[in-house]
Formats: sequence, C-alpha cells, structure tokens
Amino acid sequence: MPDVNDSFIVRGRPYFNKPFFNNVLSTNIAVYKYLANIFFDGDMQRVVWASTDMMFRKRQEQLAERKLDDLPKDNLGILEMPFCSFRITQDGIQGGTQRNWWNPALYAEGMWTEELGRRIRITPATINYEACFCCNHDTDLYMAQQSQIWDKTGPETIIESFVDAIAPDGTVYTLKNIVIYAVEPHANSMFTERDWLEKNKIQTITLDISCQTWMMAEDKYHRYAITKKVLFDFLHGAGYYNLIHEEGNVDSQAEQVVWNLFMGDNLSGSSDTVQSNNMKQIPPKDYVV
Repeated sequence: MPDVNDSFIVRGRPYFNKPFFNNVLSTNIAVYKYLANIFFDGDMQRVVWASTDMMFRKRQEQLAERKLDDLPKDNLGILEMPFCSFRITQDGIQGGTQRNWWNPALYAEGMWTEELGRRIRITPATINYEACFCCNHDTDLYMAQQSQIWDKTGPETIIESFVDAIAPDGTVYTLKNIVIYAVEPHANSMFTERDWLEKNKIQTITLDISCQTWMMAEDKYHRYAITKKVLFDFLHGAGYYNLIHEEGNVDSQAEQVVWNLFMGDNLSGSSDTVQSNNMKQIPPKDYVV
C-alpha cells in the first residue's frame, strides 16, 4: 500500500482544513458514538474502525495501542467481546439521498448561514458503511437484535455531526449538520459448540448502514475542523487520547490522531508503525489556530 504522503491531496495545500474531509470525519465520529450507544451503553472502546474482513486484526491492534508504551502489549490475540466494527465501503460516498433534498439554489448559490454572515454551497450526499457486531454469548446477540428491531421499525433516526468554520481573524463558528441514519441488519447463522471449539467461530450481526447528510463546497474564506469538544470527547471516550504527547500543539496532534484512525488505516505495516510514523506529520502551521 502507498504511504499517505503519496496522496495528491496531501501535497502542498493543508488538507486538514477542507470541508469535505471534515464532513466525512465528523460523520464517522457521530456513527461511532451512535453504535456505542445502541450496543454498549455508550462504551466507545468496544467499537473499532475496520472492515468486516479486517475486524479481528484491527480489534487486536486497537487494544494493544491503548496500553502505555512502557507496558508490555500482552493482550494481542484477545478480542474482548462483544465489539462492533464499522467502516466506509469502497464506493461508500455517493451524491444524492433517498430524500429529495437537492435544490439548484443551494447547489449554485448556497444556503445563508447566520453564523458566518454568508452563503455556503451545499449538496446532499449519502455515506454508506459496513458494520459487524460480534459476540460469543446468546444474551448479547439477542440484546443486539432487539436494538436493531427498534431501530429499523421505528421512526427515522437522526444523529448530528459538528464542524467548526474558522475565520481569518481566528473566530470559530460551529456548524451543525443533520445525519439521517438507516440500517439493514442481517443476523448470521447460529454456530454449534464444535464450530466455536474447533473453528473459533462467533455470533455476528452484519449491518448495512447508510447516512444521508449534506456536504459543503470548498470555501476560500474559512478553514474547517472537527468541533474541538466533539474531537476531544471522542478521543477520551474511544481510548485514543494516550496517543497525544504533552509537547507540541495538542489540537494539531488530536486532528492527526483522528486522521490516522479514519484515513490512514489502509497503510501497510502494523497499526503501531502507522501511529509512530504519522504522528510526526502534523498539519502546516497555517492550520493551527
């Protein structure tokens, strides 16, 4: 796999301040938190960003990363079930939504935003995720199935994502975005005791998740970032704050950790290598507020 520095978007211009990336990253955090709420009473440390094919490896790496560097990482091979993986599918970001949101005026001229005192061009988009809930107890399986029944048969689920628009004078404006969450669960076949003992198979529910939301166009007047409170609440709750070092700009490091988590997970090598290499790639100075 190519290094993240080979990406065209990383070269030259700061990539952390682009509205598209922050739209996607803030939506990822909103879904991360929602899955933790419906499955694990808000425990985000049982959610892992990974495709279904890679979820066991990523779960093991996730647990190892949370241990302090000076302690032995002796929990490799332990999954600490139940847990839930999720990740954007390869073709997961698409224009348009099931709702008829597209509007030529919003696309061409933009929506007036009181906070910014100007219009922002927006267009509807759908972000699709694959997810898998994993457990090895029937009680956990049935509770997960119950939550999915209520989620699927009830009224539409609306979650929120937050992005900060930063003016040239340093003024920060927080923008709230609507996300309509929909899920199609698939309970997989029950496994026998022999399957568990000999093949280490577990109980799973795969989830096809779609999130209808708005994407903002490029904006030469403001820089964009995940809202700071949302960002640090996520890092603390999900167990990634220990990747931030006391020295240096904490805000920049926090942004880098989230970028590594959601955008750098396709790099070759172990997750530890990704973190140790990429933590040095802090955003350009003109990003830091």
